[in-house]
Amino acid sequence: MEENIIGYRLDFVIPQGPTGPQGTAGTVGATGPTGPQGIIGATGPAPSLTIGTVTTGDPGTNASVTITPVSD
Repeated sequence: MEENIIGYRLDFVIPQGPTGPQGTAGTVGATGPTGPQGIIGATGPAPSLTIGTVTTGDPGTNASVTITPVSD
């Protein structure tokens, strides 16, 4: 063994043992009351959309539509 300032340096490996059983889940602490509802914000502008390709399918199936948002 080699002695140093803080003590001894030990050179060994601790083998891993088998995994133990899962412990029980902890409990969640009590929560406080819900705060008051905030004020409602202003309504934003309606979105602008561009309808692209509309593809029909077999009778009785839904059509497929490509919709692209238009940025300002």
